[in-house]
Amino acid sequence: MHLHPHYFVASIATLSTWSGTSAFSTPTAFSGSVRRRGWQPFLEEKDSAWLLTSMEVNNLLSWQSSLKRDGDDFQLFLSSASASMEREENEIERHQSTITSHLQTTKNECGGTSAKTTHNVKFQENHSSSSTVTRASATKSTQIIEAVPTTWKQALTRFFLQEPGPPLVILSILYFIIARITTHSPLTPTDTAIFSLSIFFWTLQEYFLHKFVLHSKFHWIGKEIHRTRHNKPYFHVSIDPPALLLGWLFTVHILLRMVLPWNLCLTATVGYATAGLVYEWSHYIVHTKVRAPFHSSSGSDASERCAISTFQKSIANLFLQMRDNHMRHHLVDDKFWFAFSLPVMDDVFGSNPDVREVKKERKKERSE
Repeated sequence: MHLHPHYFVASIATLSTWSGTSAFSTPTAFSGSVRRRGWQPFLEEKDSAWLLTSMEVNNLLSWQSSLKRDGDDFQLFLSSASASMEREENEIERHQSTITSHLQTTKNECGGTSAKTTHNVKFQENHSSSSTVTRASATKSTQIIEAVPTTWKQALTRFFLQEPGPPLVILSILYFIIARITTHSPLTPTDTAIFSLSIFFWTLQEYFLHKFVLHSKFHWIGKEIHRTRHNKPYFHVSIDPPALLLGWLFTVHILLRMVLPWNLCLTATVGYATAGLVYEWSHYIVHTKVRAPFHSSSGSDASERCAISTFQKSIANLFLQMRDNHMRHHLVDDKFWFAFSLPVMDDVFGSNPDVREVKKERKKERSE
């Protein structure tokens, strides 16, 4: 069936104003495009005109409208992506400028001081180690240099007046002493034995907790906290927080109350808390830069040196032994030298090897 020629003219005029694209600028291009879309118009050679039904024209119009919508959506996507990339670039530039500013400020405030940390690490038996340099250099760029006491006055002021933990422990010990007195139970040899055993128990607990819990083979938060202390320079302020000190003390007190009468429980608590306070002070003081107590300079005369009593010499020697033993643990190899209050515990439990042999072994491990 042939349609009226005017219909063809109207159809072509409509398509020409609707298309506006190169794909429909010529009959040949239009024909190829239509064939690709599945429509099969035919060309009547004698009229040289397209014979399209009204349904086919509507389909073409719908397809062109869809293409225009897709093009608009794509342009919108490109605009959104471009704006997002611009925001990201601005954010990156802002972060870079902030980091540069912080680095410059840190360099101006701390330049040159952190490099001194490693050179301060010296101890009595010349136990220098390359692991010291490695640990100090790894932390000196990120840590704020602490004001480590260098005199006994500074050390005493910091421990007993500026830190809240030790004074609270002292008040707790006074409370337990008063409570023991108010029991109106006389002191007996049993009290003396319980007091001594509680102190001895502390030294055993100190060694085994340090070796098997704080340096355990399994990972837990206590081990990680202890590791942060090893990552610091040796000379630093090491005082436990009040929550840990008091929490530990009263937990032990409750456990003792479960197995001992009230008066003996108080005696044991006083002994245990006193040993803990002595440990806290000793551990703090060997990490400072103070000299050994009752230290006589080489320029002192013989009468001054003779004035030092045997007790004072014993205290000075114990201080030097604790510091030397603890420095080996921190600076040579933390797999040995776990004792603290009684360094002889390392001899008893076989964790006091020859320092030179350990250094040789560490050097061999690093070379491999």
